[in-house]
Amino acid sequence: MINLFIEILNMSILASFVALVVMVLRIVLKRAPKIISYSLWIVVLFRLVCPFSLENSFSLNLFSSEVIKPEIMYTQNPEINSNVGIIDETINQSLNNSLPPVNPAASVNPMGIIMEVSTKIWVIGIIIMLCYGIFTYLRVKNKVKFATLVEDNIFASDQIKTPFILGLIKPKIYLPLGIDSNEQDFILKHEQIHLKRLDHLIKPIAFLVLTIHWFNPLIWLSFILMSKDMEMSCDESVLKSSNEDIRKNYASSLLSFSVKKSGILSPLSFGESNVKSRIKNILNYEKPSFWILMVTVILVVIIGIGLLSDAPVGKEDETVTVTKAGDFLKYKTKYVGNNSKVGNIISLLEFPDDIKYDSFKLQTTKPPYGVTINFNTDANTCEDYAKGKNHYLIQKNALIMFSLIENVDIVGFELRSEEHTHKHTIHYDRIIAEKIMGRDLRHFAQSEKEFADFLKKVKDLKTLDNTNSFVGGVDNPGQEKSN
Repeated sequence: MINLFIEILNMSILASFVALVVMVLRIVLKRAPKIISYSLWIVVLFRLVCPFSLENSFSLNLFSSEVIKPEIMYTQNPEINSNVGIIDETINQSLNNSLPPVNPAASVNPMGIIMEVSTKIWVIGIIIMLCYGIFTYLRVKNKVKFATLVEDNIFASDQIKTPFILGLIKPKIYLPLGIDSNEQDFILKHEQIHLKRLDHLIKPIAFLVLTIHWFNPLIWLSFILMSKDMEMSCDESVLKSSNEDIRKNYASSLLSFSVKKSGILSPLSFGESNVKSRIKNILNYEKPSFWILMVTVILVVIIGIGLLSDAPVGKEDETVTVTKAGDFLKYKTKYVGNNSKVGNIISLLEFPDDIKYDSFKLQTTKPPYGVTINFNTDANTCEDYAKGKNHYLIQKNALIMFSLIENVDIVGFELRSEEHTHKHTIHYDRIIAEKIMGRDLRHFAQSEKEFADFLKKVKDLKTLDNTNSFVGGVDNPGQEKSN
């Protein structure tokens, strides 16, 4: 569930950028037909429900599609990666300054707890939103249960003061009793356009999406503006379909219903909303010229495609990762005692430049089974590692070995100075590592694709640990042994 919440967060962040662009375009296209700005909200809706998109070199999206990675729960210094440097720097610094110090004895870090609590709050919010939507829908439906049939799908009721559409599969138009024929004609044209465009389905879908992204104020604003554009585009369609200038009469009709507004409408129904801006738009409406409309549509389509697509990722890097995953999996083994395969795995690992690989030794006589990799370095570097410097660079290799060697319990890294004056050993414990990573690491070595994805995740763990919470010793588990 936490991973799902992180996926939703990523979609919400990317959709927020798209929504901001659409909001700016609405201002630029103020004089354009509202059907154009209404159509642009489809791009925002797509970004809110689809975790992926087609890649395009003309993409207008600044943000990465994975701003928040699932590994943020496990890292001791959590980071986001939006691809916008100033945003990343500001937020990452704020995150690390606001989080409490990590308890080395704990199997989870503060960010993991924060994400778990946030996920629960998110689910509770969804339940509340759904209950609200269902309650108001049933309330409105109960209000018109004794409505009388006028014709076809049109009903009249003395329990309502404004007209609206209610229903999904078989939508019905409900009118208040006592309206004159001219007003009724305007209303029916407006509501029938809603039905023709399937707005009675689009708005509930938009509300469900809002329910999922309820924590994002920009999505609330988007829902409000989309509803506004939906209504105004219908108004313009009514005006366009008339052979006479009905702007004043239509605006007057809309105003009279706004005075009687009852306030009982559900977010899943249609009523007369945003009256002031709608009346202003009706009175200022003029049919646009063909060429201006054509140019506007072309520009909007181009921008829409740019917002729908993602910037292409490096295919070459992806191919290299998959190839490397295949190389590693050749030497996957059930037993740490398989000297040849363990040695080949070590040969494929990448180590920091300041330490030089020397040899490795195996512990196979009794549990905990382990492998220790020996390195040569200088005294200063040895002291730096003893203070915790660059541990994340070798921790990544421990994760890879836990994934590929099924029965290894401990992975150790022993650093010795060339002067033989300093020695420092770091041991990593499988149980602690898997608690932090949230799953059995052997799971990632089931296929080339899974392992390639795992290697990418491991590569992105820039600051996995600054403490010994991931460290355990063969001789003294849970602590870092330094000689």
